[in-house]
Amino acid sequence: MRTFKQWVAYRKLWRPRIVQVNQSLDLRQRIEACGFSRFDHEILEDKFPVVIADEILKVQVFFYHRPFKLDMTTREAISRIKVRGGVPIGLDLLLAIAEQTPNLQRSCPIVALGSVCKSQFMERDGFALPLLIEIGGDRELSLSRCLDPMCHKWAADYRFPYIKPESEEVVKHELERIFKEATAVKTG
Repeated sequence: MRTFKQWVAYRKLWRPRIVQVNQSLDLRQRIEACGFSRFDHEILEDKFPVVIADEILKVQVFFYHRPFKLDMTTREAISRIKVRGGVPIGLDLLLAIAEQTPNLQRSCPIVALGSVCKSQFMERDGFALPLLIEIGGDRELSLSRCLDPMCHKWAADYRFPYIKPESEEVVKHELERIFKEATAVKTG
C-alpha cells in the first residue's frame, strides 16, 4: 500500500508533459540520443518511418493506464484513448519521451500503440509494437510481438501515451490509419 506522499509522487510522474521531437534526426540518430542499454535491431526505418524536417515539434503527451490493476487488449486501450479525444503515439514520440524523461520507463513499460510493423512471432507471421521497458536495471527499446494486433493483452502496469489533436477529424483519421495498419499486418 502506498503512502499519500508516494501516491502524489507517482501521479506527478505520469502527468501530461510537453515533448520536443527533433525532426532533423533520422531513426538511428534518435535511438542513439536516448542512450538505451539495448534496443531491438528489427526497429528499422523501413518498418517504422519517421518524418525528417528542419524543425523541432512540441507536443503535449498524455498517458493512459487501466485503473484497478486490470489487464486490457490493444483494442480496449485505443477505445479508451479515443473517448478522451486522443490518438496513440508512434515511435517518433516514444523516442522523444525516452530521451527527455529517461527514468520514466523504469516505473512502468510504455507502449506506442500508434506504430505497428510486420514481424515474426513463434515462427509465424505476426506483428510488433515498440515499447520502452526496464529489464534488470537496463533501459531498453524493444518490440512486443504477437499474432493478433488488436487482441494482444497488456498487463495492468503498462502505460499508453497519446496526444490530443486539435481536430476531431484528425483523431478519426489517425485511428482509422492505426486500425488499417493493424489489420494489414494481421492479414498481410
